[in-house]
Formats: sequence, structure tokens, C-alpha cells
Amino acid sequence: MINISEQNKKLMKDAVDKILNERYFIKKDNGEMETWEDLCERVGTTLEAQKPFNEKYTRKDLIKAITNKEVMFGSPTLMNAGARLGMLSSCFIFGIKDDLEDIFEVVKASGKTFKHGGGIGYDFSSLRPEGAHIETTGGTSSGPMSFMEIIDTVGGVVKGGGLRKAAIMATMRVDHPDIEKFINIKRIEHKLNNMNLSVTATDEFMKAVANDSMFDLRFDNEVYKTMRARELMDQIVDASWRSAEPGIIFIDRVNEYNTTPEYGPITHPNPCSEFFQVHWNSCNLGSINLVSCYNEENKTFDYDKLRYLTRLVTTALNKTIEVNKFPTQKINDVTKALRPIGIGIFGVANLFIKFGYRYGDVKSLKLLAEILDIINLESLDLSSDYAKELGVFDTFDYANFKYLHERETIDHWKPVIAKIKKQGLYNCLTTTFMPTGTVSILADQGESNGIEPLFSMKTRRKFVNKQGNLEEFEVFAPVIQEWVDAHPNEKLPEYMITKDDLTPLDHIRVLAASQKHCQTGVSKTVNFPHTATRQDVLDAIMHAYELGCKSVSVYRDGSRSIQILSSDTEIEEILVSEKYHSKEIPGKNVLFAIKRQKNGKINGILPKDESGGLITVGNEAAKCSLINRLIEHNVPMEQILSDLAESAEWNGDLSTALYNILKKAATDSEELSDVFVKSYETSPAFQACPTGVCSI
Repeated sequence: MINISEQNKKLMKDAVDKILNERYFIKKDNGEMETWEDLCERVGTTLEAQKPFNEKYTRKDLIKAITNKEVMFGSPTLMNAGARLGMLSSCFIFGIKDDLEDIFEVVKASGKTFKHGGGIGYDFSSLRPEGAHIETTGGTSSGPMSFMEIIDTVGGVVKGGGLRKAAIMATMRVDHPDIEKFINIKRIEHKLNNMNLSVTATDEFMKAVANDSMFDLRFDNEVYKTMRARELMDQIVDASWRSAEPGIIFIDRVNEYNTTPEYGPITHPNPCSEFFQVHWNSCNLGSINLVSCYNEENKTFDYDKLRYLTRLVTTALNKTIEVNKFPTQKINDVTKALRPIGIGIFGVANLFIKFGYRYGDVKSLKLLAEILDIINLESLDLSSDYAKELGVFDTFDYANFKYLHERETIDHWKPVIAKIKKQGLYNCLTTTFMPTGTVSILADQGESNGIEPLFSMKTRRKFVNKQGNLEEFEVFAPVIQEWVDAHPNEKLPEYMITKDDLTPLDHIRVLAASQKHCQTGVSKTVNFPHTATRQDVLDAIMHAYELGCKSVSVYRDGSRSIQILSSDTEIEEILVSEKYHSKEIPGKNVLFAIKRQKNGKINGILPKDESGGLITVGNEAAKCSLINRLIEHNVPMEQILSDLAESAEWNGDLSTALYNILKKAATDSEELSDVFVKSYETSPAFQACPTGVCSI
């Protein structure tokens, strides 16, 4: 039985207050720190004087909706509206040309954008591969990876408002000659730490994988290599299985829904992979708290309130474009020409629980489809009204709206589509389903983030405070708390589930159902247990492609040494106190960190220097890497220890140290049988070091 006390609720409130004070509140003119009501007033007042003007959706209405946490904006809007920086967009789509001067102009613009709290998506497919000839100098190119490292460094140094670590998406086409380097670059942990990686996969590649045929890697019409498509897919799957990256984007499908092809093809998304737009466009995001539309008295969903909130957010997001202080003139010009807004949702998991629906079942997907259909219809209908009053977005052409073509035979869409054909649209898109992690917590919905299931009944979340230190706090599922308070000493019903209760196919069904009702992309993670296989990951990717998704990202629990979210079954890192004196570098001491699940099972071993930094070269790194590969392949710990004991003469001191560390950790977690523990005393490692101390 879960015991959720008032003390836990207070801890949650304290965490919310801390986040607001550390990140969102600014000082008022009198020197006092804002309150939540002050923040809402600041945002509403900042947007008030901007077009479009609509007497039905006023400043007072907006302030009330934010204050009541019925609607929320992206963090940059909450932080910067009415403040000095004034940049309200969450993310941007940057373009890069294969030109050194242009690259460093992009680097400069990136630093300015990161400083203001914006995240950026880049595609590096336009850069010539490593070793390619450079006509102007006669030399050879250093390749895309080198420029990725430059931008990664800028993102690590420049923080948004001095608080938020930069969010970066780096993509590369699956047919680029350097794609294998790109896929495997994060095998060295702590490299490109600030970047999310995704491969943009073409239909040609996906068909080649299905048919087990050959596939060309090419640049500028020159074929550099021909290989089996499945071999390349195996590398994507292996890297994703190991470290949750790269994700995969079905880029041809994305471009089928490109509403502004005159501005060029879409090559990549924003950092969270939900906003697909042309170069130099921006994400202007707001989301609706679905739980706020749930009627507690009669247990129904208030669709009229949803319609009202959708139109309120549509109006407000258009105002953010007008008042926004964009980081470059190019972004300003493209955004104001195309006017993309992204209305999203959060509280989905909590809403399902309130209705007694299991996340991902038929009833839940039907409810979700109804909600998303209304948000799209109402936002596009109002956008058409604004187009009549203020003009259409640049290059509007109904022929480019595949999303609308798919709805031409649906009765309740026919009047809206007829209006759009006549009046056009003010916005090139109106919906995108973004992650809402911190925003969901601020709106009292816990980890009911975007369209995701609950992460766990109780979650530990990390964030960086003003001093740059990593802090941790606990997040409780409020809807679970309410049920437990009302049903003391009763077992939780079967529909109250978390990500761990879902199969990967459950996740993908929700992703596909959401994508069907989204004009651009959907941010959603397909969660796997730590025991998932590479074949499981491959199956998820293929299912996502077959079901019409535009992208898919997977996460296998414990596949990264640092996780923003963790539950009681996640991975922790324990630094062993004993030191090993390295023979490679005289005077250098090595410490080892055991990675293990909270149930005690060993997940890996990492060599660290005395400052806690990861050692990536030398015998210590090589031997730990070998051990970790054996663990990843589910080789029993007894077998690993036996092999170490028998080979103690090879690099004996190091093998002995590793043996003793792993043996002690495995014994503590009861991962070893009694017979094996007794046999330990006859091992070469014990004879060399009977005390078990690793100072050799």
C-alpha cells in the first residue's frame, strides 16, 4: 500500500516554489520578488497591446487562465515576457551552409540564442564529409563532427539567462558519408553532452531495410560507400539501445506535410523533435491543461471549455510573435512571414486516470482523438478569421495542406475547410505536441507531461539552480494522491499505471494516434526496461514507421549515467572509496564507480579520476569497457568474476582491483550464490589481495 502523506504534498509544493524562485520569478520595481499572480499579470500585460485584438479573448481572460493554470506557455515566455531579454520563443530551426564564414555566423547567432534561453535544431547534412577536397585551399575537410563539437561547446558555456543549459538537436541524413561516425559518436560518454542526436531516415532507406538491400552513402552526387541498409540500421539500433541516441526521423513523411515548401524543404526539428519547420523559423508554444476541462461533479469532459481555451491560446500565441525579441533579423523575418504557433496539451495521463481509462487502451485513444480534433479545428477556424482581418501568411496555398486534405470528407470539418479555401490562414501551422516537463509540475499535474504516461508513482527530478549546482526533488502523482486519500487501505486499481506497465507497442500506439491529429510533430519517448534487447528497439522503430509516425525516440532504463528523471528502480552511481594506483601515469590515482539499479543489480563500472571526471583512455578505461559490454550482453556476474580471477596475471594489479570491487558490490546486492562466495577465497585475486582493499 502506498502511503502518501500531507508531508509529501508539502515537499511537492516546496519544490514548485523553489523552481519558480530559481528560474521564473523576476524582481519587481520595488525590489521584491514576484509571486505567481505577479508573473501571470506580467505575461498578460505584455501581450495585451499586440495584434490580433479580440474582445472575446482579452488580457483579463488570459491572466485568469494562466493564474488558474488552465493554460501555460513555454518557459521562455513565462520567464522573459515583460523582462529585459524579451525573447519568448522556445526553440529555433537553424540552417547551415557548407561555407566556413556562414558556419561561424551560425555559431555567433547560436551563442546569442542560447544566452536568451532558446534551444536550436541544426542539420549537419549540408557539410561535406571528413577528408573531402576543399578547392579554395587544396586541403581536406575536417567534416561535420568537428563543427558539431564547436556548437556543443558553445551550448555548454552559454546558458539561457545564466540558468538553463542549452537545448540542441543535431541531425544528419542517413545517406551522408559520415553517418556512421555520427551514429557512434556518443559511444564515448560525456562527448557532445549538450546535444540530442537524430538520424533523418528517408523512405528509400526504410524500404532498403525492409528488403535487406544495398544502400548508397553519397554527397554532392558522389557515392562514397555502398553498404547493406540493415547493417546501417543495426548501428542506429545499437547506439540507441546503449545510450538512447540517436532518435530517428522519417524525413520524407515530414515533408509531405510541409505547408511552406516555397521556403525550402524541412531538414530537421527542434531539440525535442516535435516542431518540424523550414530554416530560420521559431517555436512559439503554449499548452492546455486537459485536467482543467474535467468536471469533477459529473465526471465528464467540458468540450466547450476546451474550445474556449483553444481560441484563447491561439490568440495569445499570435500576440507572442508580435512582441517577441528574436535573436536575429532573419528569424524575425521568417517567423513573422509564416507565423507558426504550437498549441499542445498536458495532463493526458492524469485525465485518463480520472476517467478510469488505462493509458493506451481503446477508450483512452478515442478520448484523446476527440480532444485533439477539437483543438485543431478550433485553432484553424480562428486562424482563418484572423487571415480575413489581417491577411494570410506568406505563400499560403491550400494545396500544401495535406492535413486538411485528409479531412475533406469529415462532416464537421467541411465548413471550416470551405472557410479556409476562401479566406486562407493567418498561421502556417497551429498545433505541435511538445514535452511540458517543468510546466506540468508548475501546473500541479506532476509528471503528467505532454502526452506521456506517468513516469512513476514517485519521481526524483533533477534541475540546475542559480549557483550551477544540480539539485534533486521528488514529484508525486497528484491524481494518485487524490485517489489514495479517498480510498485509504485499498489497492490501486489496474488503470493507475506508469511507463513500466506499458509495452513499447502501447507507447507507439499513443504516439501514432497523436501524430494523426497533429499538424507538425509529437514529442514522445518509447520507454523500455533495462532488460530490453536490440531487437525490441528495432521492432519499435519499424512499428513507428508503419503506423505513420514522423519520428521515434527510445529510452532503455539506465542507458545513461545521468538521468533527469528517475524512479526507485532506476540506476544509481556509487563511488568506491579505495584507490588504484595507475601504472600508466606515475602518481595518478584511479577511483571506480559502480553503476547499479536500485534493486542492487550491477549495471556497469566506470573509471574516474580523483576529481570525479570520467577516464576514457588507457588500460583502466579499456578493461572497464570490456566488463560493461559483458554486462550489457547479460553475461552473469559470476562468469565475469571467474574470468577476472583466472586472468589476474594479465595486468594483474588492475584485474585484482576490479575483481575485488565487483565482487564486493555483487555480494552486497546478493547477486552471487553462496557457493561462489565460498569459492572466492581460492581465487588468484583473493590470494593477491586477501583484505579486499584495492590500493595496490
